Amino acid sequence: MAIHLDDKYSMIKKQDGMTFEELLIQLKRLRKQIKSFKEVQSENNRLDAEYFHIKRMEQQGLLKEIEIPNAT
Repeated sequence: MAIHLDDKYSMIKKQDGMTFEELLIQLKRLRKQIKSFKEVQSENNRLDAEYFHIKRMEQQGLLKEIEIPNAT
């Protein structure tokens, strides 16, 4: 596994891997995916909490029945 430097402005490359630049691009993609996942997870947790709160209220009889006119 040799590491070489083409010139003073180039990226370090490995013969059997990816360049430093490719690694940075991949890490940036992963960071975006992780941020998106955290947002979705947060929304999911909020919806779960609301669902269980409504179910608890229903079991305690605190919810009123909603009447819909002209419903058959």
